[in-house]
Amino acid sequence: MLKTLKRISDKVRVILEKMPSSRDCDKTLTLAYLNYHHGLKDTLGDKYDAFKSIWFSSPSTESIRRARQKLQENGEFQGLHKDERMDEAQAVRKEIVELKFFPRGLN
Repeated sequence: MLKTLKRISDKVRVILEKMPSSRDCDKTLTLAYLNYHHGLKDTLGDKYDAFKSIWFSSPSTESIRRARQKLQENGEFQGLHKDERMDEAQAVRKEIVELKFFPRGLN
């Protein structure tokens, strides 16, 4: 049955139903997702328990992402293609103004 599921939400639903402990911890949910749907335990073999130990003792992936974002917002450690992204964003803003495209209620 697990192999026939296509949508991530359906795959997550199966894990949440079968493993109530995953409802309270995104790390548990992610580890179970990788294990059930991508064969993480089969891939890592004996290293699975070591990975599991590291996974649960480390901060969440979302916390790491937010810390990176905060540093970059403060002007530190900018991405390698920041200037290109900024130029593109400015061009899009200019095009929006020129086309006078605004969501309803902002005209």
